[in-house]
Amino acid sequence: MIWNGYTGAAGWMLRQAMESVVGAALEGGRVVLPSDLSRPRGGLMVRELKRKPPEP
Repeated sequence: MIWNGYTGAAGWMLRQAMESVVGAALEGGRVVLPSDLSRPRGGLMVRELKRKPPEP
């Protein structure tokens, strides 16, 4: 298997987890987070969210 095939599969798995567990969605190239993000989901709870600003 080629390297980008492997990393592509990992990226799809991460996206699936973010969409199904956290409730995030990718719309028009932007990540949209649910309004109830701080609500616990089973054993998972988002306590902090950080974003690195894009470089110019």
